[in-house]
Amino acid sequence: MRVNLGCGEDYREGYINVDIRALKRVDITADVRNLPFAHCSLDEILAIDIIEHFPQKESLEVLAYWVSLLKKGGSIFIQCPDVLELYRVFKDNPRELIRRLYGGQEYPENTHMAGYTLPILESIFIELDLEIVDKSYINGNLRIEGKI
Repeated sequence: MRVNLGCGEDYREGYINVDIRALKRVDITADVRNLPFAHCSLDEILAIDIIEHFPQKESLEVLAYWVSLLKKGGSIFIQCPDVLELYRVFKDNPRELIRRLYGGQEYPENTHMAGYTLPILESIFIELDLEIVDKSYINGNLRIEGKI
């Protein structure tokens, strides 16, 4: 079982698409801090552009909760803005830099409350006993994948 958390308009075939908003193509409307899945029941969690929407203090709890839902050998893929990369990519475009740092803010849940760098997320993955299997950057975002 594979889930796409905080999917918004990014519906993915082969995944259970979850969002807090009842959008047209969302399979499950739920807060990703309280999902209708049993512990150790998921093969894969895809969390693209969502972890930055939680307060820094809460994000470790959220990630630990998601990891608890993974089966042995399951994987989690996180993508989020990297505050240092954002500056490098958008330093000549301040409007886009601010939007990417603080979120689009078109609706209440679309505000960024935390910032990350790859070393910060690597340390969190290590703390959660995740084996880091891949990491990269794309357009100011960091991507990191871990296995339990």
